[in-house]
Parts: sequence; C-alpha cells; structure tokens
Amino acid sequence: MKRSAGVLLHITSLYDQYGCGTFGSNAYHFIDLLKEAGFTYWQILPFSIADSDNSPYSSLATFFGNPMMIDLVELKERGLLKEEDLINACHKFDFENQLKFKEDKERLLRIAFSNLREDDKKKINEYVDSNDLIKKASQFFALREANDYKDFQKWEIKDYKNIDYYNFINYTFYNQWFKLKKYANDLGLKIIGDVPIYVNLESADVYFNKDIFMLSNDAYPEFVSGVPDGNNGRGQKWNHPLYDVKKLKESNYHFLIERFKFFFDLFDLIRIDHFRAFSSFYAIPYDKTALEGKWMEGVGRPFLKLLIEKIGEGKLIAEDVGGLDKDTQALLKEFNIPGMNILEFNYHIDNYKDNSIAYTTTHDNNTLLGFINRFDEDRYAYFKKCLNIECSDRIECAKLAVEEILKSKADIAIIPMQDLLLQGEDRRMNVPGTRGNNWYYQMNKDDVINFEKKIKYFNNIIKMGER
Repeated sequence: MKRSAGVLLHITSLYDQYGCGTFGSNAYHFIDLLKEAGFTYWQILPFSIADSDNSPYSSLATFFGNPMMIDLVELKERGLLKEEDLINACHKFDFENQLKFKEDKERLLRIAFSNLREDDKKKINEYVDSNDLIKKASQFFALREANDYKDFQKWEIKDYKNIDYYNFINYTFYNQWFKLKKYANDLGLKIIGDVPIYVNLESADVYFNKDIFMLSNDAYPEFVSGVPDGNNGRGQKWNHPLYDVKKLKESNYHFLIERFKFFFDLFDLIRIDHFRAFSSFYAIPYDKTALEGKWMEGVGRPFLKLLIEKIGEGKLIAEDVGGLDKDTQALLKEFNIPGMNILEFNYHIDNYKDNSIAYTTTHDNNTLLGFINRFDEDRYAYFKKCLNIECSDRIECAKLAVEEILKSKADIAIIPMQDLLLQGEDRRMNVPGTRGNNWYYQMNKDDVINFEKKIKYFNNIIKMGER
C-alpha cells in the first residue's frame, strides 16, 4: 500500500442542518475538504440500518441501507417533498430526541414514496429485483411490518404487503451513495468501509439463511458470540448467533462470499471487524455466562483463499486490537492483510509495522485528548517520552501525537475527526458495554469552520509524514 492518510467519520456524524448526517451536499463538501487537505481515505462505519441503541454493528439487515442517511433535500428537488415538510420536522439527532427524529424521518420518507409516479415505482422495483440480497432485505422489512414488528420466530403472516415502500428506501439509499462514491473516486479519494463478522439474530441475514447458523429447532441460537476476557474478569457476551462452519464449508462459503462481494461494490477497502473469528471464535451457550464458553474453529484459510480469489489482493484490513493467537497471525501473514496499530493501546510508534494501519483512536475509544486528560503525571510523562515530544499542555500533546502517527512507518494513518479537531471526551462516539448516549457524535457548524481553517495545516503535516 502507498503511504497515505485518511479520516474516520461516519456518515451520520457529518454536519447537517436537518439533523443526522446524510449523503447530501454537506457530504460532497466534506469530500472536497478531504481532497484539499491532502487525505486519500475516508473511513466510515457500517451502512446497515442501526439497532434500537443506534449502533450500526447489530443491524436488522446487512443489505438494507440506514434510512437516516438518505438526503431529504434531494427528494425535495425531485418534487417528492415540499420545503415546509423539511422545516417542520425534528432536526435534533441525539439521544434525547432520537425517537422523534426517526419518526419524523420515516414520516417524510413515506410522504416522498406516496408522491412517486408509477413509472418510477416500476424502475425501482426492477432495480431491487435484480439484486437478490437487496430484494430479500426489503422483503424482510415488509414481513416484519406485516407481523407488527415481532421477532421473526413468531411471524404468522407471509405476504409482502408494503414491499414497494421498502424497495423505495433501498433504491434511494444506494442510488444516493453510489453518486457520492463516484464523486469521491473521481477526485482520487477512496472509501474504507466496515463489515462486522457477526449479524443480529432478528435479522434478514438469519431469517433467510437459518441453515448456516447454529440454531435450535425454534430458530433461537444454541451458542452466541462474545469473548472470555474484559468486563472486569466476567467476559463479554455479545449475543450474536454463530455460524455453523461445517454448513458454510458445504456451501462453499456462499453466504460470506456474496456478503463480501456486495460490500466491495460499495467500498474500495474493507475493515473486517473482529477478524480473530476467522481463525477461531468464542462460543457461549445461549443460557450460560461469558465465562462458560469454548473456542471453536473458524472458516480460516479455505475461506480467505477463496475470498481473495474472488475480490483480489490488497482490499482487506483486519481489526486485530487486543492481540491475536498464532493461527490468526499466520492468516494475516499468509494473505498479506494489514492489521491495526492504535496509539491508545501502543505508545511505541517506532515499532509499528510497514504493512499496517495506524490510528490515534477508533470509534470505540476515548478521543485522544480525552485519553490524555485522564493521565496522572507519571503516565503523562511516560506517554511523552515514548513519543519523544515536548509540549506546553495536554492539548498541544494531542496535536503533536497526531503528527507523530502521520510520521509512523504504517502504510496508512487514519485520524478520527475528533482527534483532528482536538476534541475532548464529551465528543467520543461510543463507550463499549454501555447503553445510552452512544453513536450520536456529529460535527456542528463551528466544527466544519474549524476544519476548513486548518486545511493548510493538515496539508503540511500530511506532507511532513510523506503521505
């Protein structure tokens, strides 16, 4: 990989005058700013519809785009909405106003759908019917609505009464995204997507593919995901259903291959969340604690060999935070897949490998400034010593640490927007293991102005790092 730099910022975190960040004009402006600043990559979080906690990592359908990202202004310009529709909707996309915002957004999307011409509906349905993965995702949501949003194990109604509406959402989402991606690619910018290994139990992925998951006869999981460490020694239980590796192998890994091929149409590179599970995964009995699980063999080398034959080399990034077993390290080496170095976990930047991706922080960590602000004086001194920097205060320390990451040997350096803007702990994206005010980080207008003012500085430090 060529030495380069990028920014981590989810679509929903873009500034938008109507609340949640979208594929609209502010996204195009952000791409212009990235290009002007000298960045090569824009890394985002999963695209799928978020769960009730607004997390994009546990979605009801991998292939159903998050409606919150759809640009309503474009629908207004097409005559499907009126100006007063947008003005009167909730514009606050935060924890306190989340239900009101989502309700208003869906109401406006349904209004836009009701204003479609019949020939537009026909074109949309033809598009969806041409892609089986998108088609099934739309079918799942139509069935879910018909069954009063119950868990699919309790469904009785089997007709797709409102399928046209869900086709409209999916079509609009992907149509707007591909236009934005083309704009970025034409400017030389590449998109790094994020693909979770696991899927939600109550998802279209499981509903249409029950045979490849370890499920009981009533379609509830026999084992669920997690890890035996963390959470103050109690382990972590994530509750995703687990794949039946034997069944996947018998199908020549069809589900996983099609899943990754789909995402390589959407993105230029893919970060694989919890890559460790390809080697071996931790299986917790459905009714047991995280400490009562066992390690099971993953899809491993046969799957990765087939995947890279299908998609080509140099397109994967492994999320390998927290250390990996020897088998996983062997997979990374054999298939030349770069892992991640995160400053908050490894201060020794000189030890970062060439074939790796360096980060100051990620969406699951404190912001860099928030992290540094929590140091006692001894830890603060040790941090500065490791980075070989001298600074007048902790804000300058965070600023210099960003510069050091850009100078590291890692092929690609990715800086979250909060760290570029030197924002504190109150602006972090997510606190793992907690519920509440997570996944709502969003740039405001002042943040955008601040970023614009620093364009020349970003350009200089990227050049200093020879990226």
